Amino acid sequence: MHILPFSMPVKPFKMRGIGPHRPIIMALVALLLILPVGAIFVAWQSHVASEIYQDYQIGQHAVPVDARIDGECTTRKSIFTSCKTTITYRGYTVKKSFSFFSTGGDIYARALADANDPSRLTLDVAVEKVVNRSMGVLLFGGLGLLMIGTAIYVVLVRVPRYRRILAAINRPEAQPWQLVAVPCLSTGNAGKDAVYQAEIDGKTHKIGLSFGKQENRAWTFQTPGGQHYLLAFVPNGGGVPVALDRKLLAVAGLNKEEKSKLAAELKRAAAAAKAEC
Repeated sequence: MHILPFSMPVKPFKMRGIGPHRPIIMALVALLLILPVGAIFVAWQSHVASEIYQDYQIGQHAVPVDARIDGECTTRKSIFTSCKTTITYRGYTVKKSFSFFSTGGDIYARALADANDPSRLTLDVAVEKVVNRSMGVLLFGGLGLLMIGTAIYVVLVRVPRYRRILAAINRPEAQPWQLVAVPCLSTGNAGKDAVYQAEIDGKTHKIGLSFGKQENRAWTFQTPGGQHYLLAFVPNGGGVPVALDRKLLAVAGLNKEEKSKLAAELKRAAAAAKAEC
């Protein structure tokens, strides 16, 4: 990390985020989007798993029956087949929907009934694909659990960590801030995203700036040697660097004109730093 010569051209302000990431938005996205979607995936696959187990049980004592079968199977992307059918036999009607990995082709199915309970009906293809269908449960159920785990991690670990970082730099005694150039561990998304590391609570952590499709990017520059650096502010006397974005959306308390003055000074500092870092 290199401390850069810099004279703040505007009044003191606050940082409300690290690059594009604001703690309150992170928490809302995790709680209102990632967590519910993950829970839906897990609930959905739990239901699918129970149907697979039922088909497995029927398959242990299955007998072919002359039942009416209505419905169809459709193959998508040449790898995934979904079937929606209705089986009618001796006054019993069962709606059967299931999916499995397949390369397509004609599917011929016949109805099966539990020898001990003729009301329990299924298709032979559903029984034959029990292992195949279970792989889908593991895949989509695992994805749901991953989303739930990610949401919990963001809310309980990342958001509190970012709040502590921002609280430290926004203290009155942290002024005047220092401008620093922090080495990037990596860049991506056509140079819009960046990852750097900092010591937080005695441990080294990676901090990533991800802009997706936003018309914004990390404030990085590249030296003649090819190393990428990220502009950031640190509290007076040292601390965790708070990275900047090109549009200064992480900056709070400045009007458009003041942000323009700050951006111009940051550009000059970055240009001068290319030869120093």
